[in-house]
Amino acid sequence: LSLRKPSDLPDGEYRVHTRLTRIARDRTERDAGIDPTRGAKVTLGINVGFAIPIILRTGKYDTTATLQSIKYVTAKPDEKDKRPRLTMEIHRKGKYSSMGQLLVYWTPAGGEEKQIGLLNGVNVFPELDVRDARVPLNEPVSGGTFRVVYQGTDADKGIKFDEQTFPFPG
Repeated sequence: LSLRKPSDLPDGEYRVHTRLTRIARDRTERDAGIDPTRGAKVTLGINVGFAIPIILRTGKYDTTATLQSIKYVTAKPDEKDKRPRLTMEIHRKGKYSSMGQLLVYWTPAGGEEKQIGLLNGVNVFPELDVRDARVPLNEPVSGGTFRVVYQGTDADKGIKFDEQTFPFPG
């Protein structure tokens, strides 16, 4: 694969997915080493495929993101996943995507901080200004303090978009 960017390409972000697929070829019983006189045999042909996202960014990176409306939510009785979670909005500004992960830390009153939640692949693309996110928590909590971090991954590795700390009376 080769990408040649035109010299007059406007600043911005351009995304495409390259899809690769292997198609299993038809095989005869003889090709598969099957002797039809020796009884029934089964063969399986598998088609394997995957898509590779390609992102081209041109110009000065100007994206920011903030976490807002963070709430602790318990599961409803009819929900399959019974874990509590934090829900929040991610507000993005700029020409480019924000690509990252959400980490949730909790410090019980008088205790040590520990990570209790992680959500990978939290991307907010330029078509959206706001994205809702739900981070499942590994355990229920009561009291203490939450710290939520939205940090960059992939092309945005090393960027801390936002960090919010707030008390949780429980």
